[in-house]
Amino acid sequence: MDDGRGRTGRVTITALRVSILQKLNRVFLSLGITNVVRLAKDDVDYYLDQEGKEDDLKEAMAAFEQRDSSTGQSAFNTLRLVLEHEDEELKYLIEINIQRAHKVGEHPIRVTVNGLMKDLHVGPDQGDQDTRNLLQGHFDSQKSYDSYTGGKKARFDAFLDRIDEEIRGHIGVDDVRKSSKSKIIRPSEPVKKQSQWRRCDDYDPVYYGYDDYFFYSWVWSDMCYRENIHCRDCSVVDEAGQTVFEVGEEGFNAGESNAMNPEEPIELPPDADVEVCADHAFSDTLCEAQQAGDVESVAEPAGGDSGGDSGGDSGGWLGSFFGGDGDGGGSGWGGSDSGGSDSGDGGGCGGGCGGGGD
Repeated sequence: MDDGRGRTGRVTITALRVSILQKLNRVFLSLGITNVVRLAKDDVDYYLDQEGKEDDLKEAMAAFEQRDSSTGQSAFNTLRLVLEHEDEELKYLIEINIQRAHKVGEHPIRVTVNGLMKDLHVGPDQGDQDTRNLLQGHFDSQKSYDSYTGGKKARFDAFLDRIDEEIRGHIGVDDVRKSSKSKIIRPSEPVKKQSQWRRCDDYDPVYYGYDDYFFYSWVWSDMCYRENIHCRDCSVVDEAGQTVFEVGEEGFNAGESNAMNPEEPIELPPDADVEVCADHAFSDTLCEAQQAGDVESVAEPAGGDSGGDSGGDSGGWLGSFFGGDGDGGGSGWGGSDSGGSDSGDGGGCGGGCGGGGD
């Protein structure tokens, strides 16, 4: 590691990018995670699977090395690897981001995992009513809701534990920290069809290209409101995945305010165990509430460097983050429990499980 701490306060990875990728390659091969979506350097795609190929991890790595060698430019600023995987219950989207230069105290390697519930998958021509029909049995009672989300969260956390174990074994470090958090999307208006929400490649991979698996997340908050579900230990996020407020262990009843009702302007649940964040789509509205004395505190947005180790069971998608830094080859990973896109920075939204760790 090049100690660039001086006046710039930055650290630079000097190890070869191929060494970093080779170590991560071994981790995911050992887990049987071999389906690559994208492999890019400095935002240029060196491999992009637009055909839905199976078992193409080795092909992606070979394509990267061949193209990188032909350019004669081995240096990089960023590397990004996106993979997909699934088991009997969850579809996982895994994103690895590597920053060559980073601020002191920040970690250059981040693994973000999002989990989506496969039994809530809908076809491209199906809309919100089809999704509501799938969800209804899980929202009939608080017991049913807690049982369903708790079971999915337990499976998701077990998957994270497997990644944790393989990172320790193949990269040879002990200090790998992770956190997971359930998330619920609070749309600004009711979402009736898959083409309605905004997409941006800067969001978690879960936001882009997985509409049929992700659609349920966009009606989850409305279902909570209509069925007066008690929400706790979760992050409520806006349409871009930015945290609006964090919900503590005591939580709140979703049907007793418009906090989760997309048909009305957002408001905070009265006397609830929540902590409001900044820099999200509802900032102006909640800032006015704060000035009026209705909001007690404003926290840093979870999409930045906030987060925690608690795993909620009231959310709609699953996300998780792993993170660390070392000598550029992946060794000496240090942990950082930052939230955001759970598993990554925050992870799944609205109707799933999420967790994060940068």
